Amino acid sequence: MRYAALLRGINLGNRRMVMADLRRVLETEGADDVATHLQSGNAVFTIGESDPDVVRGRLEAAIGAEFGFDVPLVLVTAEELAAVIAACPYRVQADADPTKVHVTFFDPMPSDDAWSGFDLAALAPEGMATGPGVLFMHLPNGMGRAVLPGLLAKATSKVTATTRNWRTVIKLAGMLEVG
Repeated sequence: MRYAALLRGINLGNRRMVMADLRRVLETEGADDVATHLQSGNAVFTIGESDPDVVRGRLEAAIGAEFGFDVPLVLVTAEELAAVIAACPYRVQADADPTKVHVTFFDPMPSDDAWSGFDLAALAPEGMATGPGVLFMHLPNGMGRAVLPGLLAKATSKVTATTRNWRTVIKLAGMLEVG
């Protein structure tokens, strides 16, 4: 089975991780064809185990043991990532500037109640929409100035969530050989 592992909160503050060390840990856990992207905890690999819960548990335990801190992660298959790309309602904006469209991956996906109280009109020009296991955000003024990500972090604090910009999503899709 081929997966992309999206690690949450890597290389922020004292949660430092060298990607070569991450690749080594994944290989020690039986992963093959391991590749990483950027320094923010994106890894693509092939592994014999097809149960994502088993894979996630093994990797989280091994990474925690190696680096000395817990690292929640979200696993995404090629098929799941292809569905996310196909469902993106902000493709025009992503094509214009892939750094302004972000995808938050969840495990598990929260119910719509998590963000039902958001006043989207008041957040404009920021926008959001749900997709298959994800939440899409269009942040035309950039992530650093956006209000929506902070609201989402508070609303979804009880689940594993990690966000990638569209450029990274597309790069990971290519690494997974998604069309």
